Amino acid sequence: HYIGEKYKGGKIGYLDATGKRGFIVAETDTAIDVFWSRLSGSSAYTTGASGVEIGTGQANTTLMLANDAAKDQAAKYCNDLVVDGFNDFCLPSEKELDAIFFRRYDIGGFANKTYWYSTEKAWNKAGCISFGDGIHHTMLKNDRFCVRAIRSFDDTLLSPGQVEIFTPTGTKLTFTKASPVTTAGGILSLNI
Repeated sequence: HYIGEKYKGGKIGYLDATGKRGFIVAETDTAIDVFWSRLSGSSAYTTGASGVEIGTGQANTTLMLANDAAKDQAAKYCNDLVVDGFNDFCLPSEKELDAIFFRRYDIGGFANKTYWYSTEKAWNKAGCISFGDGIHHTMLKNDRFCVRAIRSFDDTLLSPGQVEIFTPTGTKLTFTKASPVTTAGGILSLNI
């Protein structure tokens, strides 16, 4: 696997040291101009979504969905996302979104927008990253920003000798050569 590879519902955005485990990033924004959670109509509360590390986005999202003020906001868009039959998406944690920002050009599809992450900062504030400059911000939960969902994958769980079957939706081959390649009658033949 490699960062930016189209795989299982999106593009790979992070790989651990095994190269067989990581997370996949949705190819387009999951939602734009959405709250992390509502603030009006609710008293001071915390969701408990305090996970920062890679691998904690799913737990944070579950906690957000269990909270009345947060359940219909940013986390819901991620939880409801279904791509190529995969329906286990979540809102990335702080370090997960950091990893996405670092490899945003390999993943593609990002603009200079601000994206929520699932790590809560206070009862009324949550974190986000500006993709224009990579700066982290702690903002009111009822500010409006974008959301990009992720999902985990673990190919180490495959049985020995088992091969994951994946049919890409598009194939692109790029060949480079320092000097022009000759053709006969406009036809270039390649043996791969």
